[in-house]
Amino acid sequence: MFPEHRFANRSSIATPDQSAITHRSATGSSQTGAGKVDAKADQTLSREKRGAVLGACAKSDFRECRGGSALEGNASSHVLFDQFDRKETRGDEGRGTCEGIAREAIRRIDRAYGTTTQGLSSAVSSMVTDMDGKTAARDDTYGRIERYQHNPGTLGLSNYRQSSILNLNPDGTSSRVDRINGLIDSTSDIPLGGLAYIRVGIQSADQMGPETSGHVLLVQHLPRDTQGDGYASPDRYQVFDPNNGVFTYDSLDQMQTSLRSYMDSAYNEDGDIAAPNIVLNFVPASSRDYGSLPPTTTVPAPPINQLEPPELLQHFGHFAAGGSGM
Repeated sequence: MFPEHRFANRSSIATPDQSAITHRSATGSSQTGAGKVDAKADQTLSREKRGAVLGACAKSDFRECRGGSALEGNASSHVLFDQFDRKETRGDEGRGTCEGIAREAIRRIDRAYGTTTQGLSSAVSSMVTDMDGKTAARDDTYGRIERYQHNPGTLGLSNYRQSSILNLNPDGTSSRVDRINGLIDSTSDIPLGGLAYIRVGIQSADQMGPETSGHVLLVQHLPRDTQGDGYASPDRYQVFDPNNGVFTYDSLDQMQTSLRSYMDSAYNEDGDIAAPNIVLNFVPASSRDYGSLPPTTTVPAPPINQLEPPELLQHFGHFAAGGSGM
C-alpha cells in the first residue's frame, strides 16, 4: 500500500536522455524511415501481424488504440517498445506486465546514476538488448519484470529517493478533468534527473465507480549529462509508455501537451477512458532535497495492481486463435 503519511500536494517527474532515435522534420511530422527505431529494429510487428484492428487506430505507427500517436505528436524523437511484442511480457491472459516493465526501467536508471546512460531511452534500449540476448541477462531481466509485476514492493533504490506521492483521486470523487489537470501541473516541478511514476486508471466511458483496469507511465526530466552535444537546454523530457516506447520532447510545454493528448485519447476506440490516479516522485542524489529524504528501500506498490483492459485481445486475432506470436 502507499504510505498515507508521504502524500504531498505537489509532484515531480523524471528526465529524458538523448538515445531516442526517431527524429522529426522541421514541419513537425516524423521523417518516414529516417530515424524511427525499435529498441530492437526487428522486434516491432507489422500492422498485418498484429491481428484484427479497429477503425482509425489501424493507421497508426503504434499498436492500435493505446495512445502512441498522441505521445508522438510533439516528440523530437522516439524509441519504439511494445510489451506485447514478446510473449514473456504479455502477461496473464494477454493483459500486459506494464508494472514490472516500468519498475525495471526505474531500477536501470537508478543503477546508471552519474553516467551518460541515466535516461529512460537508454534504460529501455538496454532492457531490450538484454531481453533479446542469449546470455544470463535475458533470464535475469524477465525474472525481475515478473517479480516486480506480481510483487512490486521488492524494488529498492540506491541513488534515487522518493520525494512525494500525489494522490489525484483520494476519495474517489475527483473529476477526470481535475485529475488530468493535477498531473499536468505537477510536471512543472520535476527537477533535473527527477522521475515520476504515473498510475493510470482505465474504465468504460459509461461506467460509474472505480476503474477496473490500469496502466503505468514514466516521465523523466533529462539530466544535463545525458542530453548530448548541442543540448544545453535543461528543458528536455522523456515519457515511457510500455505499450509504445520512449518519447523525447525539447520543452516542458511539448511534453505536457502530448501527455494531456494521451490522457484524452488513449483507449477511446474501445469505449474506454483513462485518467491518472497516483504519481510517485523520485529525485536523484544530485537533488538538493535528496539528503533530507529517507532511503527508498522499497518503492511502494499500488493499492491495486490493475492490468490492461481485456478489450486489448480484440486487436490481436492471433492471440484469440491460440497463436503465440513472437
